[in-house]
Amino acid sequence: MYTDAAPAERWTFTPIEVKYKDTFSPAWNFQNVLEHNAGRCGQEAAMGYILYSQLRGYGSSKRPDDRAQALADCQQYAYQLGNEAIARLKQAKVSTKTLELSKDLYSKWSVYVAGMTISAPKDAMAATQYETSRRALLTEDKFSQ
Repeated sequence: MYTDAAPAERWTFTPIEVKYKDTFSPAWNFQNVLEHNAGRCGQEAAMGYILYSQLRGYGSSKRPDDRAQALADCQQYAYQLGNEAIARLKQAKVSTKTLELSKDLYSKWSVYVAGMTISAPKDAMAATQYETSRRALLTEDKFSQ
């Protein structure tokens, strides 16, 4: 067995800042923050799932804990940015309808993100409900301008 190999570097989550775009509406910026972070955490979950499946395929009982931790870090970061996005949306004083749709979007987004795991593929129903809610907010935003 070859033992002089350098230990593999642990995978860690690297946050990526989402920039607000002044040329877009507060509702668009709100959903963009949520969408970006859902996509980022989805990547972490998918890569962890692939690695976990490969390990199980080789008969290993190991779990890629670094991928699981990266996903947990991503989810925590996503919720932090989501809370900041809520505060910015409230400061923008959007319409009542937009605020209600934003609440619905956030609730479905949080279920979707919380359901991400490295040991199972994504929850298709949560993803569909989240996407439907996101599109409803964007449609309301488009027609209210």
